[in-house]
Amino acid sequence: MVVPKPSQGYFLALGLHGTSALAFDHHRSTRSPTFGAGFSLRVGEALTDWLDLSLAFAMAQTEGAAKDRLTYGRFGIHSQWYVWQEWFVQAGLGATSGRGPDPEDLERQRGRYGDVYWAGIGKNLYLSDGHESGGWVLTPAVALEVGPDKVFTTTGLWLGVEISFWSGLSRDKLELPVSEAYEVRSR
Repeated sequence: MVVPKPSQGYFLALGLHGTSALAFDHHRSTRSPTFGAGFSLRVGEALTDWLDLSLAFAMAQTEGAAKDRLTYGRFGIHSQWYVWQEWFVQAGLGATSGRGPDPEDLERQRGRYGDVYWAGIGKNLYLSDGHESGGWVLTPAVALEVGPDKVFTTTGLWLGVEISFWSGLSRDKLELPVSEAYEVRSR
């Protein structure tokens, strides 16, 4: 039995992010950090009061000088570990694709496919009643991702906000006062 709160049950989260990325290219000069925008989509479930797991998809593109631009995306498993009230740390792993114009020949592309790892911090802010199970949650967060590779390593910084809808838990899984637990609700 758990106390009701908006971030319970299954969820769908959409995010908008400001991004910064750079790449370390063994055969070319290091790409300078450039800024851009990205979006994310997560689908998952709150497994316990202290852990959410989800499948996560994210895409971003940076702007700036042509030789420094990158387009990158990732798909993977995402976890949020609640460490204090609604503050959490994130960890994830998956697959990534990152590419951009070759600094020495802007008509060609250089990049990589491979593994990616990320970590971050953030906080859930309830838009719905904080004493009800399920509802709307706004989540500002910052995360750092690294796609390590011997030839072309990508890194990205994500700073943004997600809005999520949570299904909530059934009444038999919630810790409720007796008067509320057996209250008959009209449809």
